[in-house]
Amino acid sequence: MNGALRLGDSLFLPDFIPMEIPYQKLEPKILRAVIAEFATREGTDYGDRVYSLDEKIAAVQLQLEDGSARIVFDAESETCNVVAGGLKVHAAMLQRLKPFLSSDLAE
Repeated sequence: MNGALRLGDSLFLPDFIPMEIPYQKLEPKILRAVIAEFATREGTDYGDRVYSLDEKIAAVQLQLEDGSARIVFDAESETCNVVAGGLKVHAAMLQRLKPFLSSDLAE
């Protein structure tokens, strides 16, 4: 063997791909804790206005409900994250990019 990677090698099938956790499957107390941990992280900036923790949690909860955010679990770091995404966000992005895409990609 010359050290080349093969398709079956674990590098191609990593165990650390973040797994989406449907927020509806979490108990309300756990969901609130996950959102609160995310909302209080260093670097989460909400602009000029200072928002209370309850307001931040409510805003994230709404984003989860409308599909513009989702919860993912990273097994490698053993952490949960709230990330942008979901079909609604991708569809909105595609709509904005449509004028720049070739006609076969825009459909």
